[in-house]
Amino acid sequence: MADNFNTIKVIQIFDEDGAKVNNNLDISDFRTVGSLSLQYDISGAEMTICYSISLDGTEFFRQENTNLVFNETGKGLITFEMIVARYIRFESFGTGTVSAWLGIQ
Repeated sequence: MADNFNTIKVIQIFDEDGAKVNNNLDISDFRTVGSLSLQYDISGAEMTICYSISLDGTEFFRQENTNLVFNETGKGLITFEMIVARYIRFESFGTGTVSAWLGIQ
């Protein structure tokens, strides 16, 4: 593949039961300059999805505006940008169930 093409990797974050599939993701092998995307499917009740980041993979920090989805139900696809970090961790809050996938290049 030529260098001028970007491969998009899709990583499942939460499975259909809302369980975390991938957490403390090492994203150092990806070009995270620009937008990332999150596709989600929330059912049953409102949920919030947010993320925190880390350079060392041990201590994670939430920055301002890291709620990607706030008190929502249904399906959606959003984009977001993050500051430079090696690791990203996603959390979900609420009483519904969520499945979600991260798009990264």
